[in-house]
Amino acid sequence: MGLYQNFKYYGSISSIEEFQEIIISGVLDNDNIQLKVENLRSANTDEQRTQIKKTLPAITLAGNFGDDRTATHTLADYTGLIQVDIDDVEDPELVKRKVSTDPHVILCFISPSGKGVKAVVRVNCDQSQHSEASEQYYNYLEKILYESR
Repeated sequence: MGLYQNFKYYGSISSIEEFQEIIISGVLDNDNIQLKVENLRSANTDEQRTQIKKTLPAITLAGNFGDDRTATHTLADYTGLIQVDIDDVEDPELVKRKVSTDPHVILCFISPSGKGVKAVVRVNCDQSQHSEASEQYYNYLEKILYESR
């Protein structure tokens, strides 16, 4: 996986455990990032939120793009991971609990805005099927989240 923008690590990650360790040590335990998240959650305008979001770390979960961090079509290694973003939900904690019960979910957390949920999902497909797998997973999530009300 390639990690980008304001992140301490720019290498390849070989396992989910390594990924989780880097996220926890590099993001969740970073006081500077925690402060930015708090500022984001208390921002009064969309413009302020947008500016703060631009300073947060970003990650490309679908694969490793090698040394060229700016190229969009040079995927070196496909991971079989999908990042799920569920935005603007009434009860992010409830959504997080529901999403976390799926056995394909390997990481789930409240988004930096505090109004959504992000999850990392392992799918069993190759790179050519990534978009289709992502769409199918989102459709599956809709059933989990909205049909169980």
